[in-house]
Amino acid sequence: MPNPKFFILTATLDRADRLSQAIASVKAQGYPNWELFVLDDGSSDDTPAILARESKDERVHGFRFPQSRGVNAARNHLLEKILGRDEAGFLMILDDDDLLTEEALANFAEEIARRPDARWLVAGCQDQYGRSLTRLADTKPVCYLRDHKFANRLKGEMTHAIDLSLIGDTRYTDRFRNSEEWFFFG
Repeated sequence: MPNPKFFILTATLDRADRLSQAIASVKAQGYPNWELFVLDDGSSDDTPAILARESKDERVHGFRFPQSRGVNAARNHLLEKILGRDEAGFLMILDDDDLLTEEALANFAEEIARRPDARWLVAGCQDQYGRSLTRLADTKPVCYLRDHKFANRLKGEMTHAIDLSLIGDTRYTDRFRNSEEWFFFG
């Protein structure tokens, strides 16, 4: 897939200051083929104003629940919006307190070009000081469940790019208001 499109999903609640930084990190990408979908889960801070301002960029799509329904409902709502577009591309989940490095999407796009059969890619994360938050014992291909959830080979924070065709009708569980991705990935 030359020049793959990235659909970035962010759910937020009362974190206007952090959300602004997360959105800025996406808008700073040198790689241009992306869209950001943000859902405000009933915030009482300045989040609605930030989304109104940021949504002036046609690549940023803001949505709002009037009352909090939890991050899982927010992510599922955004998944429906993204999948409803019926476009090919890759899903990325960016938490409202995380940032993308300026070359993150370009690096994913380069790897997709090198490995056109790749449908799920994982990249390491860094903190704001450049320290790695991901620990990988070796550089062999990894399996999320085998090497991360059930083993010690891959640890820490990771960024995922998932081919939209893999998602199908998979959604976050509604049994919990808040859960990590492993409920979705499992």
